[in-house]
Amino acid sequence: MALPAALAAMAGVGLGWWAPQGLVELWCLALLLLLARGNWRGLGVVLLVALTAGQVLLAKGGDLPLGLLRVDLALEGRLESVEEEDHLTRLLVRVEECRPLADEGLPCDRLRRVRLSHYQAPEMSPGERWALTVRLRPPGGFANPGAFDYGAWLWREGIQATGYVRREPPPERIQPADVSPRQLALAHLEA
Repeated sequence: MALPAALAAMAGVGLGWWAPQGLVELWCLALLLLLARGNWRGLGVVLLVALTAGQVLLAKGGDLPLGLLRVDLALEGRLESVEEEDHLTRLLVRVEECRPLADEGLPCDRLRRVRLSHYQAPEMSPGERWALTVRLRPPGGFANPGAFDYGAWLWREGIQATGYVRREPPPERIQPADVSPRQLALAHLEA
């Protein structure tokens, strides 16, 4: 049973990436045919292919449109993580609202999660909501054989774009972080 499941998952990734016309209709016909024949094992394989391909299609649908490269975007979101390294702060942001500053720009409302670099950032904490002006690029990186594949890691983490925070207009804290039991416990343990 493991081999058909693995093959079904690989087929789902391929179909989701390729996404031919009529893919959903083909799945529905296959499901109806297998239901009519009472082939439960085949039905499970087709459902696994559909689930995997659907996840790949969802991940591809949230990618940054290429027309938004080198474009200033107004982004509002909640900080998921804040990592400080000397003068550089790395932010993982759950996007709540995104729009180009120029009116004629493409929409960026499908973005859900981005990784940003911010030089000489103000004091930031996870859980806070911020309004930022950013420049984004599609996720990517070097994929040297036998080395860390940064682009694949970004995809697995659900990060749809990377970029940096612009200085003008300055970032604005919209809402402070809510106090959570987890943060209280971590603060107590650190003390």
